[in-house]
Amino acid sequence: MALRVGSRELKNQLGRYLQLVRDGATVIVTHRGTDVAELRPLADPPKDLEAALDRMAAEGLITRAKKGRLQPIEPILGDVDLTAAILEDREDRF
Repeated sequence: MALRVGSRELKNQLGRYLQLVRDGATVIVTHRGTDVAELRPLADPPKDLEAALDRMAAEGLITRAKKGRLQPIEPILGDVDLTAAILEDREDRF
């Protein structure tokens, strides 16, 4: 059975309720007597970021960036008008 808590009580005692969730409890958050949210432990928190991203890509939830897609940045050296340098860099796009 899930524990129900009002939004004000949750705000005032957030640490307590988060600890209950860490311990495996499910908390239903209500606002003016209506259920609006559910706090529950993560099903399987990712241990490794790359593994989590690979899993999400396999499920079609995200698209991984391709390595080497960005062009190298050429530094602007010397006493240069930055606005002019940016406009020159963007000439081929307009």
